[in-house]
Order: sequence, then structure tokens, then C-alpha cells
Amino acid sequence: MSTPSRGEGPRARMVALTADNACGVFQQLEVVMCRWPDLEQCLIEPPPFVYALNRTSLRPVSLPG
Repeated sequence: MSTPSRGEGPRARMVALTADNACGVFQQLEVVMCRWPDLEQCLIEPPPFVYALNRTSLRPVSLPG
């Protein structure tokens, strides 16, 4: 991935684990694997984006601006 030059917008991509029980490594892995097909679809979307991820959903988080 190239580094953005001056004048380009932010290129951040973020998925935050929001499940209450995702505090251990294996619990986090379970959440990610349950939503893997949805996570792959995020790669199609142009950055910047932030998503909240738990075992049952992947939802966009609105960014200011």
C-alpha cells in the first residue's frame, strides 16, 4: 500500500471489537471468524472507515466531516 501524499484524504481502515466477552485472545478470534465474510466485504469500501464488530453484527461507525 502506498503512502498518501499531501492533499490526499485519510486512508484509515479500522474494525473495533465491541463484544463484551472479547477480552481474551480466543474470544477475539471467535468474534472475527464468525464475521469473516462481512470483514472481507469491508475491503471493497474505500477508506476511511470504522466498523464496530461483535458476534452478531458488523456495523459502520459514522465519522465526523
